[in-house]
Amino acid sequence: MTIPQSDVFTFLHIKGYEIKSWLWQYTDETFPNGLSSHATWTFTATKVDEEQCEETIYTEVFDREVKLLLNQI
Repeated sequence: MTIPQSDVFTFLHIKGYEIKSWLWQYTDETFPNGLSSHATWTFTATKVDEEQCEETIYTEVFDREVKLLLNQI
C-alpha cells in the first residue's frame, strides 16, 4: 500500500504533531575498516517540548499512531 507523504503529514498534524526537517547524523560500524559517518535529511514529527531524535522520525511516529488507532477498533 502506498500512502502519499502529504497524507502522512496531514494525519500527523491532525494528531497534534509538528513536522520539521532534521539532519540525521549517525555512525555505522558495519564496514570492515571501522566507523563510517552518515548524514541524511529527513523529517520529524514532534509534539510541544519534544526534541528531534531518531524516535521522532516521521515514519516511526506514523507507525506508532496507526497501531494505536487500529488497536482502538
